[in-house]
Amino acid sequence: IDNKKYFKYYFPDLQPMIEEIPPFRERKLCTMIVRNWHPEHRKQIVAFFSAQRQGEFTFYGSPFPKLLYSKCYKGRIPGLNCGKEKIEILKTYRFCICTENSIDLNGYISEKIFACFAAGCVPIYWGAPNIEEYIPKKCYIDYRDFKDLKDLYQFITTMKEESYNEYLNNIRHFL
Repeated sequence: IDNKKYFKYYFPDLQPMIEEIPPFRERKLCTMIVRNWHPEHRKQIVAFFSAQRQGEFTFYGSPFPKLLYSKCYKGRIPGLNCGKEKIEILKTYRFCICTENSIDLNGYISEKIFACFAAGCVPIYWGAPNIEEYIPKKCYIDYRDFKDLKDLYQFITTMKEESYNEYLNNIRHFL
């Protein structure tokens, strides 16, 4: 941010967590919502998760190029970036992989993580390197803490309900 070409812009999209959250055992494992297929890592994430046990992962948004992983693609979500339609979908998942359009730009935090918070869905966040200056780390899973996607997958598939609920309580406290 140099206040010549780049300016700090606050676009608050903070909402409280919804009241009616499905129980842990009734939720699907993981989702991702993608409108922009750049940067390339988003394609790699979808490819990896699509190759795991069927039904554990689905994604929404713009179609994957050539729909190579169409079995996991569920279409576009109508409404606004943090609208009720998106919240209704997110609340049916335990985790959502949230990758920012820029993953190495300090302070660049979009609506993605806040939509997860509102839905009671734990975000797996990959974006602003200084996210902890804005949001406590105990409210999200930091994608960068894992050596690879296999390591991340192992972490989320073996997480106990009690640990998961700690994330939700931390999110509620933060909000």
